[in-house]
Amino acid sequence: MVYFIGNNDIVKIGYSKDINSLKNRLISIQTGNHTKVEILLLLDGDFDYEKTLHNKFKSYRASGEWFSKSGEINSFIETNKINSLFVSDKKNDDKLTLKTLRKLQGISLQSLAENLHITKQSAFKIEKRYEEEAATVKKIRAYANALGYDVHISFFKMK
Repeated sequence: MVYFIGNNDIVKIGYSKDINSLKNRLISIQTGNHTKVEILLLLDGDFDYEKTLHNKFKSYRASGEWFSKSGEINSFIETNKINSLFVSDKKNDDKLTLKTLRKLQGISLQSLAENLHITKQSAFKIEKRYEEEAATVKKIRAYANALGYDVHISFFKMK
């Protein structure tokens, strides 16, 4: 997967082979930054796609894989959020669950529950139902919004 991690000023465009590697990368990036960084965008893609994006935004390169967060990069992030990789069709270990998303943002279950004005147990049930593919869109949307994300639902013609 290709990720955009950053803050208001700068963004790192990188590649990660799976969710666990991404978690470790986020922790490492946060440790080296004095301001909070967050996942801005996740896209299905490989190392070559990461390099393509580096080339596309080369005029905004600050250093290495870090880029100034320009209008063009902001526009790309906003435009591609609809294609954002929240659930992969790969093996289950690569599935980005609500729980993983919450943990990547460094938010406790209790804090999220308070933000949603529900009990910690209710927040846990939403995460569990999502993993079982039994959560309602309304609950998923509220959960995602509390984490600073929006939910887009797309329908595709089955072959």
